[in-house]
Amino acid sequence: MRHFKFLLFVSALLTGVTFTSCLDSDSDPYSYDGGIAKMQSNIMSGTYYFKMADGRLVFPTEASINSVKSLMASGAFEKLDGKIVNVAWRWDESLLQIADDAQDIQGVELYGIESLDNPVGIVAAQNIGKENLDSIKNPAPIIGLETEIGNYKYFPYFLKDDNSAVVLPINYFINSKFHYLSLIYYDGSTLSGDAVNMPEEVSATLADKEQGILRLYLRHNHNGDYGVNDDLVVANGQTSYELASYGLYGIGNFYKGYDLSTIIYRYWYPNEPQQVKIVAITNEYNVDMSDTRQEEQEIFVSSWEDVDAAN
Repeated sequence: MRHFKFLLFVSALLTGVTFTSCLDSDSDPYSYDGGIAKMQSNIMSGTYYFKMADGRLVFPTEASINSVKSLMASGAFEKLDGKIVNVAWRWDESLLQIADDAQDIQGVELYGIESLDNPVGIVAAQNIGKENLDSIKNPAPIIGLETEIGNYKYFPYFLKDDNSAVVLPINYFINSKFHYLSLIYYDGSTLSGDAVNMPEEVSATLADKEQGILRLYLRHNHNGDYGVNDDLVVANGQTSYELASYGLYGIGNFYKGYDLSTIIYRYWYPNEPQQVKIVAITNEYNVDMSDTRQEEQEIFVSSWEDVDAAN
């Protein structure tokens, strides 16, 4: 197999699509792979493994997991169990052969992991406007949830065979501070009376539920990253996609993972939603919430198969 340069590897991680490669160096015996996954554990054996976005199962060696854990704060690795992450692993082809279509990958060396986990909140109807959640403060629009760069199309998707694990490629203007991006479910179950008097978010959520749709609102807190002059933010700032593509800060500024299992169990059990809809305020021209060019964008989450077919 032809070896890929490291920056190409970083670029492939940014797409969220796993692939197989190795460094173009006679002195490096390793082949490399990685991508977006959900970290899982075996309670009986106490081992950790990863279910990749495309459904492959990856079982790194215990020694490599311990090596990665040693570079993290105490307990930080274990807290990623059940969360969406970005992982990287490698193997020596002279010792281990892995078929290109392998679905069960054993004995590789884990050498990198990045949490992509972000919060999913519940706001009761009577508390709308009084929320004390990170993503409700300092509100700002995003550029969009659908981005096409080169020949690659980015859009929200589920991990394969897991309709509670959602990955959102969120493009937004960013300067130097961390931004909070949460999904919010507006709960109208405690309200009584005329539906006409319900807050718009609640009435829309209930109407969608009648159609089998789980409606979630993406809320963006710029965390003080945007100054007084919004035009300068757009003119001089970079986007989350650009920041991730540099390869220095991981992909977590652009790719956000969300676990919907609590929402689905609490409001849909014993059934499941037929579709998930994400609602976001977008503006590719300005970061001011009062700018008249902003729009409310509604996007359905796609399957992994749709992502694969589109690219």
